[in-house]
Amino acid sequence: MPNLARVATLNWWGGAYGGDPYDFGAPYGIAFDGTHLWVANQGGWVTEINAADGSLVQNLLDPSYGFAYPYAVAFDGTHVWVADQGDTLIEINPADGSLVQILSDPSYGFNSPTAIAFDGTHLWVTNQSNATVTQINAADGSLVQILSGASYGFGASQDIAFDGTHLWVTNLSWNSVTEINAADGSLVQVLSDPSYGFNHLIGVAVDGTHVWVANLGGNSVTQINAADGSFVRTLSSASYGLNGPAYIAFDGTQMWIANNGGNSITAIPA
Repeated sequence: MPNLARVATLNWWGGAYGGDPYDFGAPYGIAFDGTHLWVANQGGWVTEINAADGSLVQNLLDPSYGFAYPYAVAFDGTHVWVADQGDTLIEINPADGSLVQILSDPSYGFNSPTAIAFDGTHLWVTNQSNATVTQINAADGSLVQILSGASYGFGASQDIAFDGTHLWVTNLSWNSVTEINAADGSLVQVLSDPSYGFNHLIGVAVDGTHVWVANLGGNSVTQINAADGSFVRTLSSASYGLNGPAYIAFDGTQMWIANNGGNSITAIPA
């Protein structure tokens, strides 16, 4: 384990006007646009932060955004997208924080969306409550298709990641991971064998070679070979200090794992 030092902590004071300039309200999803960080607050707004110095840029609070419970955030190279558990997808111009559009038509099939992945052309949104994944054209927000059906093995899907070719979706209900071909949305495989050690799995991230899955219930992280989905190893709490690992992110060198039960973050060299 590397020697880690805390750089900064931006505190949540828990209220729309709680006295803290960041004004976090149950922050959840976070994305980086190359300059700024965008944080989805389940309290009903999005916070923009300057990544260079951690200073507040703005809080997007205007009712025109239609925020109910902002949950996940993604950047497509041009715009920021927020998945809201009010069953909408909100597109924002990061240049000034202005609203571009709100996707809310029932045809998108949004139902408690929990995560967004961008594959270079399309957005893929996991819908926790109706066991589907919605594919959207990022250029104009048009619907491409909705993936559903028992063959995909979706169930209370929590997170989604793109490895350059395939998408990986964590299914909380079935302790499984679904691999999808991003080119056409076809099923590649569903990983569910007990040897993977999946246990209340939440977050998923890709390092270019491996897929990493956080097991909240098992206090462990499963490493998978992205080329064929084969099991590589399980990293346990005893060695890595994992305590309710939830979401996971890759910075190009290390995996960063948020420990929901330990109020801590574990860094593991990829």
